[in-house]
Amino acid sequence: MKTRITLYVDETEKLTYSGNDECTWFSDNKRIADVNKGVVTANHVGTTTIHANNLTCEVVVKPRYTSFTEPYLEFGSSKSEVKSQMSGYTLKSEDNTMLTYYGKGNVDNYGYQFKNGSLEMNAFYTSASYALSLSDYLLERYIVFDTEKSSTERIYTLVSVDLKMFVQFRVGTYGCIVMYTKG
Repeated sequence: MKTRITLYVDETEKLTYSGNDECTWFSDNKRIADVNKGVVTANHVGTTTIHANNLTCEVVVKPRYTSFTEPYLEFGSSKSEVKSQMSGYTLKSEDNTMLTYYGKGNVDNYGYQFKNGSLEMNAFYTSASYALSLSDYLLERYIVFDTEKSSTERIYTLVSVDLKMFVQFRVGTYGCIVMYTKG
């Protein structure tokens, strides 16, 4: 059996177990990649391990969509730590509880909100014309938790594959906002 495979989201690959005994297959994290009778299916970006009795195969799931850069996501970080991580970006504004940066590429702005000196929430904003590609980008990385629709916007709530972070994706005529909070 292979000891490592790399797949893109939604790809499959068949692993073969050549032992003489009956094989029990399972995945350490089905949200990243699942296995059924040796067929591995890549579900979300990340790394997990597939087990075939006493043998293992590391599965790396890569994204197809890479046209956005998420904000710095280490919740609890100080303002100076966020500034250090964002050193390649231009600071737009700063006050006691917020940092805002000009974006690059498809991202217009990044925002960071602090409570008691620690990073509590962050977000990025982009044009409404990127809504479809941004949704593809997010669906490769996060699991849909809930959806809402109003007369002016659609709101999608997602959760990370480790269930430690919530992501809210808002789409309206004004643009797209993606907000991240600790789960």
